[in-house]
Amino acid sequence: MTESNYSAEMLIKVKQQKEKNSKRLAELQKQILANRKVPIPLPGDTRTALQLLTREKRIERFQSLANIDSLTGLSNKRFFKQLLPLELARVRRGKPLAVIAGDMQDLKRINDSFGHNVGDLAIQAVAVGMTKTVRDTDTAAHLSGDEFAALLPDISSQHEENRPGYATEKEASAAVALRICHAIQKQPLIVPEQSTPLHVQMDIGIAVADKQDTPETILKRADEAMYRMKRLNKQTDNSHRSSIVIATVEDGQSVFDRASFGEDGHSIVFERLLNGIVEKE
Repeated sequence: MTESNYSAEMLIKVKQQKEKNSKRLAELQKQILANRKVPIPLPGDTRTALQLLTREKRIERFQSLANIDSLTGLSNKRFFKQLLPLELARVRRGKPLAVIAGDMQDLKRINDSFGHNVGDLAIQAVAVGMTKTVRDTDTAAHLSGDEFAALLPDISSQHEENRPGYATEKEASAAVALRICHAIQKQPLIVPEQSTPLHVQMDIGIAVADKQDTPETILKRADEAMYRMKRLNKQTDNSHRSSIVIATVEDGQSVFDRASFGEDGHSIVFERLLNGIVEKE
């Protein structure tokens, strides 16, 4: 899909996403320049991110159309992978970060039953749900097919506007991921052959960053959390509530919890997982 094929609504969305990407990169570039003593290596490069980002061609490449996924208008995999090490550099300076990994449920079945055009609409429904939930400073991305991701920098008790604050980064991160899950489920998918709309669902995992994290380690932890969520949804009846699996680092080891909203719809309930199973229900 080229830019000329976009609807008027999609053109506005793509323009907004491009502006958002440029703004975030400009903010990070400014912070890097203000912290020259902190080198930020990029994968496959021995030079620092500071040296790379100060080159005009590098900045132009970051800000090019290649940053946008043509189907959804979200950031694409390339931009996500370029931004992640810069965000992790801020973690080493004491800033919080969470990474979301999401996998659509039943995309293959939708494609097989209704065709790839409807499958594309399902992918776009996920993108709309994510866009409605994330903040301007967050980066939601469509990686490929049924895979999505998001970066949540500066996630903290201050994230919840007009709500009681959360006590920890873990709680605030889980709350955002759970609302993304809810927003996606509420996006109707209109199928001509169906009398009622379909609703897309996601298996979501989230990893809270540790100061020792590299892009590889935090993505691996987020993926592990997401696959644990996928197994839980297959093993148990999870239809009565939405939940996500969140991975954190405790005493140098990865631990996993299933998180869901409490009865008040705001507080977060955590259940520790052991070998992919809830330890206590």
